[in-house]
Amino acid sequence: MFTGLVQQTGRIEGVSQTSGGALLKIHTGKLSDQIYEGDSVSVSGVCLTAAEKNGSSWSFDVSSETLRLSNIQQKSIGSEVNLELAMSASGRFGGHIVQGHIDGLGRLESAEKKGDFYEISVNIGPEISEMLLKKGSVSVEGISLTIAELNEAGFSCAVIPETWQRTNLKTLLKGSPVNIETDMIVRAVRKQIEVLTGTKENGLTIEKLREMGF
Repeated sequence: MFTGLVQQTGRIEGVSQTSGGALLKIHTGKLSDQIYEGDSVSVSGVCLTAAEKNGSSWSFDVSSETLRLSNIQQKSIGSEVNLELAMSASGRFGGHIVQGHIDGLGRLESAEKKGDFYEISVNIGPEISEMLLKKGSVSVEGISLTIAELNEAGFSCAVIPETWQRTNLKTLLKGSPVNIETDMIVRAVRKQIEVLTGTKENGLTIEKLREMGF
């Protein structure tokens, strides 16, 4: 489990295909000695298991399902990725609960500087937007952010200067695919409402909730 507070960026050194997916090699810099074989590491929001160390780099196995849902396969050598070690039981909970299980991809629509802050806008599909709430939490590239504005096309978030400098957001171009994970608490509540209201089969929509008096 992670909190969405990125510790540093890493640099992709190689992506090679394997029979079951891919092998991802990342230069992990100062975090290298804090990672051990079998550890879970958030790589731009994707929970991966550390497989083998080589100097200041680690290799990670990536499943075919993860490749399908995330942007890892679209990263090239030299690309920056956000890194966060798994939260310790005694650690501070500074962001929100991030599992590292990507729901899908968004597209960076814009990143504008506004005073000392930045505002990013991300385009997403309806299957993701239905799981988001205004003022709720969302993980973008493994970064815990708060949704400022939300519509069917996408959402926008304010980014503080520290986050902008510490993460890979500053390297992304318009149209870049970004990994999105919705808030697990929202997902859990939605699931239970679907079960209790009998809308599990056909899905839950805002219109159905209104019809049922919610």
